Amino acid sequence: MVKRSIATGLASFGWAALVVSAVFVLAIGVLAIREDSFEVLWLTPDQQGRLAYEAFEFKRAALHFEDPGWKGIAQYEAGLYKEAAITFGRLPDAESFFNRGNAFLKGHAFAKAITAYELAVSEAPGWSLAAENLFLARYVLAFIEEARVQADTGDETELGADEIIFDKNLERGKEIVITNESTIEAASAEKWMRSVDTETRDFLRGRFALEASREIL
Repeated sequence: MVKRSIATGLASFGWAALVVSAVFVLAIGVLAIREDSFEVLWLTPDQQGRLAYEAFEFKRAALHFEDPGWKGIAQYEAGLYKEAAITFGRLPDAESFFNRGNAFLKGHAFAKAITAYELAVSEAPGWSLAAENLFLARYVLAFIEEARVQADTGDETELGADEIIFDKNLERGKEIVITNESTIEAASAEKWMRSVDTETRDFLRGRFALEASREIL
């Protein structure tokens, strides 16, 4: 089953073999139609959404897309993580559970991300990437809980002014202090989440290119 997912590990989806020329053919064919032109009137909402997406106008793409999978992806790319999670929640399959987990993770709703990833793993037990993301979400949540305990006990040894963060997910408005070692670990997790965004665009360009080639046939 081909998975349309917000994820790293593109090779596992088979998109690495897509030729670059296919992407350029798609870009030329889609971007040649301006949204304010007469031709756009003949496009479906999803086609208009794809047009906006290829122009990196993700919020507009999200407004056009009717397909909940693509709508959620556009919302995710636009940084609308809460909205993306809601949209992905309309689809009861492993791929959508996984995407919903990613949206929760980026929105720092780690407990909800864990639940979504657990559902993805339950639906697709052999999906290693979903299992990896589940592990990451559990790790980050455990880190936050540990940092909160340290803050509650007043353990501020060997801490500097730059080592204070705010726990937005717990909605307590309370400062959390972390050690230098924990800062490095948190930075590694954030670096991973940034890589999700970069490789998502590569994945979707490949997906669009494949769909365009099928339309030509």
